[in-house]
Amino acid sequence: MLSPTTLLPTPLSNSSTNLFNKLIYLTPVLIIFLKILFLRNYNLGPEATPLSIKDNFLKETTALLYTANLNPLQITHRDYQNELEFYLQNSSGRGYPVIFSTTKDPLIQVTALQKIIKIANIKEQEINFIDLSAQRPYATL
Repeated sequence: MLSPTTLLPTPLSNSSTNLFNKLIYLTPVLIIFLKILFLRNYNLGPEATPLSIKDNFLKETTALLYTANLNPLQITHRDYQNELEFYLQNSSGRGYPVIFSTTKDPLIQVTALQKIIKIANIKEQEINFIDLSAQRPYATL
């Protein structure tokens, strides 16, 4: 005959209780891990850094110069003065410095550079220096 103690339900064993406790503690950790993983891969928008702004101006300016058939020899970016300096060659093969402002539109500066070169060619004079960075740009012929 069966004893009355065998008919009563047995309490949960230690191993199942231990597993239950582990699940309770691991669930928030798993949720936090998935949130971090999701937010790390989520793109909030384009990043803007001073380096990317500088590189964008440099790329745009060099593209405009090559489009205008002006081949810069050496390009130096002066961050502390907001200037871009490069050299162009005369018809005689001598290089002369050109300075652009990084705060002005590069298209306008390249257009002004083309006009200066055109005037120098019409007057048959050599260009020595062009500064388009100042408030009043100037060129020495």
